Amino acid sequence: MSVIDTSPRQRYLTGSHGSTINEKGRMSFPAVFRKELGDKFFIAKNVSVKCISVYHPEDWAKLLEKLNAQRSAEVDNYRRFVLGGAVEAAPDAQGRIFVPPMLCAYAKLTKDIWVIGTGFGAEIWDKESYDAYYNGEPDSSLYDVALKFEL
Repeated sequence: MSVIDTSPRQRYLTGSHGSTINEKGRMSFPAVFRKELGDKFFIAKNVSVKCISVYHPEDWAKLLEKLNAQRSAEVDNYRRFVLGGAVEAAPDAQGRIFVPPMLCAYAKLTKDIWVIGTGFGAEIWDKESYDAYYNGEPDSSLYDVALKFEL
């Protein structure tokens, strides 16, 4: 299952879906995620790992609102990093989206990719990078997070 219904109005995107990206930057985006994200959504650099974050339009609007309310050099750097390469993605009739060269280069997307659910959004990873991340030794800090947030 890739979408977990948690309430009448809130859903979580889960699961991993393999796909490919072509030399023109077009990729097939999972139908189950398109259903939840709608006719358009936003893609941008992820700030913690070399992948692309996928945002529901409402979450993107909330992020922009928070960023616009803050004024500091740190937030300006964050704003430049995330918003500088961000684009609106609108799947075509075949369910494909366009990933600009700047984002492909950042996430090192070549041909085979993973699209993974991250709760309210998703991430687009190069297959080799995600396989190394997912199949590697768990980061010991994950256990600390689980304890801290009682997960």
